[in-house]
Amino acid sequence: MTQHNPRRPDHAPGGARHHTRALSTGTVVHVWAPGQPAAAMIQLQHGFAEYSERFVHQYSQLVPRLTGKGVEVWAMDLPGHGRSPGRPGVVDVRRAAEEHARLRHDMLSRKLPLLAIGHSLGGLVTAGSIATDQTGIAGAVLLAPALPRSLPAPARTLLNTVARIFPSAPAPVPAAPATDLTRREEMVRQAAQDPLMAHRGLPLLVAASSLSVAAEVWASAPQWQVPCLVVHGTADTSTDPKGSRRLVELLKEGSTFLPVKGGRHELLHDNDAEYVLHQVLDFVDRCLGT
Repeated sequence: MTQHNPRRPDHAPGGARHHTRALSTGTVVHVWAPGQPAAAMIQLQHGFAEYSERFVHQYSQLVPRLTGKGVEVWAMDLPGHGRSPGRPGVVDVRRAAEEHARLRHDMLSRKLPLLAIGHSLGGLVTAGSIATDQTGIAGAVLLAPALPRSLPAPARTLLNTVARIFPSAPAPVPAAPATDLTRREEMVRQAAQDPLMAHRGLPLLVAASSLSVAAEVWASAPQWQVPCLVVHGTADTSTDPKGSRRLVELLKEGSTFLPVKGGRHELLHDNDAEYVLHQVLDFVDRCLGT
């Protein structure tokens, strides 16, 4: 499935080794390998308008924290995001979820325990991947996942039709201001100055395909066998914490909804980042035995 032309490895924080590879579609996958033989693997998925490498130096340095535990991290830059080709910010979420599931099968060839982590739109991609195929997932962490409720069928059909004609046109939804993403002003400034961020509103294709994938998630959730930790800030204006609570109510026993009082959208950038990081790493330990 992957093209065998990985970029030459470089060094990441904590002694990890980093390289990239391109999938047959051109999508770029980052791999961060620990200094010692990996004991487990994590498939990490970023959100809308951002990219995988933010989780190295930002987001509480989640990638180095994981590789420091002997975990190998694979992370896909969505089409139109980060180092992957495409129109900035424009991605078909259904195709991304399918590609996420295929990449997981590639990872499973290593015969190591595997856990998935997804943030925001990446949470929906991860959930859509699970809805497609649950094979080999020891657990999943969904951080402020985008889980929209379904529209009436005629409205969905119209939106899908228009999105196929004008995929990059802005969706008719209000965008939360950047200052709503986190209470830490420095993180807002860093994102505004980052050339790899897609500084734009939500495209029609993202909105339409998100609704389609979310409908599959809602329908399949009662059959999931994957234990999930779903974390959401109660003051999130980008994605709806009620959707996260509803998802966990549909899941089987063993999944947990963790509301973070006053938390904004980027929880690992926010005032309670250390608390959220601790909860995530504790869940990883329990699922993977790291």
